Amino acid sequence: AVYVFNGKVASSALRRTFSGNPGGIAPPQMGRSAYPRLTWFSFVRDPLERLVSGFFEVHRYGHERDACQDAPVDPGAQTGDPDGPGAGRGFCRFGINPLRAAANNEAHRREVLNRFEAMVSDLEAGRFRNQHVESQSARLLLRPDKGGTVDFIGDFGDMEADWEDLTILQESLFGAEFPPMPARRHVTSQNWYAVFNISVLPWKLVKRVCNLYRNDYCCLGLPFPRRCGVMTC
Repeated sequence: AVYVFNGKVASSALRRTFSGNPGGIAPPQMGRSAYPRLTWFSFVRDPLERLVSGFFEVHRYGHERDACQDAPVDPGAQTGDPDGPGAGRGFCRFGINPLRAAANNEAHRREVLNRFEAMVSDLEAGRFRNQHVESQSARLLLRPDKGGTVDFIGDFGDMEADWEDLTILQESLFGAEFPPMPARRHVTSQNWYAVFNISVLPWKLVKRVCNLYRNDYCCLGLPFPRRCGVMTC
């Protein structure tokens, strides 16, 4: 089996499990021709939930993170190279790093929301790109010249049941023993969610996020959250 990376959807655990397997891990641009007879699979997540989780991720210290160069330094990280606009530029001009905010400080919470909304504006305008907040459908639905779509796309919200289906599929196709579902490696801190979570988003901002990721909802068959309001594909 070949795992197609999709950030903020148990990707660290899946990479760890499949990095040593034949086929292993593939970026979508690699194309199916490299391993045409193996099962290409991935998992997807509600885009609204994923964006909030990705918002925290791009503020952490490390590679493909620290977008604003203001992350709390992690001594165990290999690199602090930012993947974003940098200090004082783009959405980083607004608000504060959510990882530096205090949950019991209302002013901090407002500033975190200001930065999130500014990041959404940059995503809408195409001024910010990062693997942790990019479109899932654009990553997983491969162009025909790259060999077609991923064979199996599971739902993060029902990962245990979908992993069982994937296991049965692999056994039926190849008679192969599939590894057990990996334990999640990185779980977003509940302290962070105490500072910022979906419940604090104004309705108009939720609607913007739903429109931003409309293709993910429609093309990947994900249900629109109730807070998106009336949305059609």
